[in-house]
Amino acid sequence: MPKKFPKIFTVIFLLLIILQTGAFVFPILFYTPAKAAAKWANPVDQIKIPGLKFSEPKACPDDPLKTCVPWIGEYIGGIYNYAIGIVGILAAVVLMFGGVIWLTAGGSPDKVNEAKAWIGASLSGLVLALCSYMILYQINPDLVKLNPLKVNVVTEKKIEGAAAQKCQWGVGSWNEFYADTCKDMAKKGNWENPNTWEVKTEENCEGTKPQGNYVLCCCPPCPAECQAVGCNYCAACENCTTLTIPTKNGTQLTAPLAQKLANAFSQKNNWRVTEAWPPSQGHADSCHYNGMCADINFSNGSKDPTEVKELFDILTAAGLNATYESDDCSAYTGVTCDKGSAYTNAQHFHVK
Repeated sequence: MPKKFPKIFTVIFLLLIILQTGAFVFPILFYTPAKAAAKWANPVDQIKIPGLKFSEPKACPDDPLKTCVPWIGEYIGGIYNYAIGIVGILAAVVLMFGGVIWLTAGGSPDKVNEAKAWIGASLSGLVLALCSYMILYQINPDLVKLNPLKVNVVTEKKIEGAAAQKCQWGVGSWNEFYADTCKDMAKKGNWENPNTWEVKTEENCEGTKPQGNYVLCCCPPCPAECQAVGCNYCAACENCTTLTIPTKNGTQLTAPLAQKLANAFSQKNNWRVTEAWPPSQGHADSCHYNGMCADINFSNGSKDPTEVKELFDILTAAGLNATYESDDCSAYTGVTCDKGSAYTNAQHFHVK
């Protein structure tokens, strides 16, 4: 037994080395970019370590564009200090046990030697534990620095898109000599670009028609990007951003939709957006008119059910509402499939 016990201290010493080494390795394993405008909240450890307190992340002195997060280093340091205390207690217990054996040896050389082995094991283990910091420092000073993680801070950037001007009810005045136009009403109401407003049919205006002797439904001009397809199938795209993934028709979508598509594309990149904003043709779903939805398809035009199911799962996992439009849905199990509409001219995904 006395000959085997020193192995326990060897194991403890190795564990201490591993913990110290973790301070150098863990920053690489657990590196995660910070979210935009992140508010740091100190972690709550489920296993409480006496004396451990986490510090608030701060801007790195040597790189203000990054935030230094000290939590992993502090946690490893707390475990190390706690382990040193445990080793000290074990060493004291073993030392006392060896002393008891010596006191009860009764002059027996074997008992005395056994007691000396226990006492020597406790003292050598304690010395190794207490000197572990110095030993690791001599091997490589970085092993004991417990450097904080340097996290890139992503600053919030608002994407300004085309202003979404909607048709509005205008109440004007008229007589036998003069009648207000939509341009006049736009000026009185301080509408944007008042000289460009035009009268449209009443179904274009939302809400209840106001009371008055002279009420018009006034609409803003058709965006320049919509001229090709016409304003009946295209409107201003609010909070739109340019897509960073391959596209066929159109280059923009609303920022949340564009981000979800980019996330899905990072998982599987064998597809592209075939219809973004501005639309290239009329669609049954009016969400195409303002960039709130898009059509996507495989780059090689594949209709393979296995590939369709795989991409459907990726799109769904990215938070997208995906529907596969096909003239025959029987082959596509486990996929939300629809036979499409009169506007559908090829099998594809409709996402929003």
